Amino acid sequence: MCPCQETSASAARIYGRKFRLIALFVCALYISVTFLSAEYILTHTEHIHDHEGSGGMCAACLQLTATNNLFKTIAAAMAAAAVLETAAALVLPICPYHQTIEGFSLVTLKVRMNN
Repeated sequence: MCPCQETSASAARIYGRKFRLIALFVCALYISVTFLSAEYILTHTEHIHDHEGSGGMCAACLQLTATNNLFKTIAAAMAAAAVLETAAALVLPICPYHQTIEGFSLVTLKVRMNN
């Protein structure tokens, strides 16, 4: 192998590691910002304030309340999805038709596709 090829291969490995590390850092940053903003919204929804807008509430308070309701709806949907997934994971392995439920694809049916 040529020495120049070794250098480029090692550089590619180092670049790949750095890229993965940066991507991991950006993902962790995004997740932490999302959770911290959700925590802020949930803790400040029902705050006592001395300012009043039209209708007795300011626009920021209305937006915080709407976002809090959205979080509650999403949490309920996620809980329902988790219950359904758990039920499916428990029921499907004992189902006698389990193999046929998962087994219908073009590959398993050996369908030949000609262009």
